Amino acid sequence: MKISDMSADHATDVLAIAAIELEPILNDEKVMALSLDIKAGETETQMDYGLRVAKSFLNATLLLTRTYRANIYRVLAEMFQCSAEEVGKKPLKDIIGQIKESLDDEVMLGFFPSLGRRARKASSDASRNAGPLKRTTR
Repeated sequence: MKISDMSADHATDVLAIAAIELEPILNDEKVMALSLDIKAGETETQMDYGLRVAKSFLNATLLLTRTYRANIYRVLAEMFQCSAEEVGKKPLKDIIGQIKESLDDEVMLGFFPSLGRRARKASSDASRNAGPLKRTTR
């Protein structure tokens, strides 16, 4: 369900639960220290760059899923109007699809135009700043 299709009560509940459950994640120094540096180093090979980004992503995923799984499930449960246990049993592709559908909302992006512009600019900047990658022959 798109965010703009939620009732005001449901959207308010989702925001309230998200604020409560995501606060510990945002206050965790380990989480904040993990960032995906997507800019390739000047002497970095394509393989080294890919491995570095994959390692950073996996470290962030492990930390979030091991430490904050219950928090994340409670937010998703509120959003999807089911229990946290049901979220845990859903196929990952369904969860990803539901999150994508919720966030891919032209009404919301139109209401918050700077958010949409900022996301497009960040994506464009990331592509532009990635710089040329050197091919390796290993």
